[in-house]
Amino acid sequence: DHFADHAIYMNGARGITCVDCTFEDKHDDLRSYVTIDDGESVVLDHCWFEQHIDIDQQYIIDIGPSLKSDSVTVKECRFVRNAASPNPVKH
Repeated sequence: DHFADHAIYMNGARGITCVDCTFEDKHDDLRSYVTIDDGESVVLDHCWFEQHIDIDQQYIIDIGPSLKSDSVTVKECRFVRNAASPNPVKH
């Protein structure tokens, strides 16, 4: 099923770790999959982000509007856009 909002919206999060998470087939709006606003020590480790439609303006991970996040780590994640097409990786 599609999800129509953020998969995760962290506001003021401290010490959160997401490991081996799958975020797939977001609904066709412009909100990010994950927004981290005013976060500290947040880790996304070995996560899979896959979008089945082609929306170039959509961020997958957004370091929220306050831009006050510190120590956000994205480690060994896979990002795929337009996965339904014959060529899923966009250059």
